[in-house]
Amino acid sequence: SLPAGVSATWASDIITISGTPTASGVFGYSIPLTGGCGSVNATGTITVSPTTVAGTISAASSSVCSGTGTTLSLSGNTGIIEWQSSTDNVTYGTISGATSSSLSTGNLTQAKYFKALVSSGTCSAASTSVQVITIYANGTYIGPSTGNWNDAANWCGGLPSNATNVVISSGDVVTLNINAETTVATMTIDGALIVP
Repeated sequence: SLPAGVSATWASDIITISGTPTASGVFGYSIPLTGGCGSVNATGTITVSPTTVAGTISAASSSVCSGTGTTLSLSGNTGIIEWQSSTDNVTYGTISGATSSSLSTGNLTQAKYFKALVSSGTCSAASTSVQVITIYANGTYIGPSTGNWNDAANWCGGLPSNATNVVISSGDVVTLNINAETTVATMTIDGALIVP
């Protein structure tokens, strides 16, 4: 009862079991031996684990502010899921025995490229996809292309203060409507227009 694709040979008093199994499961075998006294068999068990497929990895939000985190999901798989960032090889956690699961990445401080390693039994496979998550530093303008400076929702980490390093990216237009002086630590403007 060897698995399909596996066979046994005998030479010089040695039994060799070899081949590439094409079926998964637990296979018990019994090979009759000759010579000696009585009936003697070589018996054992072969366990063939299925090849695992990592499936598709996705994120609830591919752009987040530093420290807020997001949720990673993996679908189309079984076994043990291990989330790992390919930029620093940090393992962020594992999920067991699910075909579709998610894991909060917690506090993130830089851009991460997440992959998923899936193992089942003794087999493992790398992810078939990689999720890129961009983490913006506090002080980065993330609001609409034309937005109000004084709207805390338009900024990572809330309204800029005199200790904030402000970053405004290309294409953003920020309207500064204030009745008092606004002071920030530094301001980096990448092709943006600040309208006083």
